[in-house]
Amino acid sequence: SYTDTPSTEDEKAALFSEGQLVFSGTGSLAVAASGKSGNVSDDYLHFMEGTVTVNTTTSATVSGSETLKPACLKANDYIKVTGGTLNLSSSGTGAKGISCDGYGIFRGGIVNVTVTGSNYGSSGGGFPGGGQSSSDGVSAKGMKFDGNLSITGGSLVVKATAHEGIESKGAITISGGEVYSYSQSDDAINS
Repeated sequence: SYTDTPSTEDEKAALFSEGQLVFSGTGSLAVAASGKSGNVSDDYLHFMEGTVTVNTTTSATVSGSETLKPACLKANDYIKVTGGTLNLSSSGTGAKGISCDGYGIFRGGIVNVTVTGSNYGSSGGGFPGGGQSSSDGVSAKGMKFDGNLSITGGSLVVKATAHEGIESKGAITISGGEVYSYSQSDDAINS
């Protein structure tokens, strides 16, 4: 919950930055979010070292015409993982493990994503109060990138129960590393 936040500041996540978020060092960070996303950058997220564990228990809700789309990790520009360990778990309706409006780069490290949440809207049973179109639906996906996704190293294990495990609206290039993706209800990997 937020208290005494200036009206000019955003309230998007448990850990939010208008600028870049870069994680390095041998420490660990645990983030728990309920109601909004875990870690969000209006720029980019870069994971180099350390261990980051994010758990979200969220529900997609409609406020006016906006549908909240919570995620463990969310960035506008890109998400880059070159080392460290990411343990991401979401049980939220319509939530994602990783969501990026830009592109993704995975060159190293260990990434574990588990999304057990259900879809919301067109494939999740409709909106409260009705009236919204099926295009307002929000899908619970393991990883979603609007841009290209490049995997050249590291280990990715992605599990989703209601929708895609890994999705890119651009190209997906896997030229190294280990990638395990599982979806109980949809594509394991979709490009």
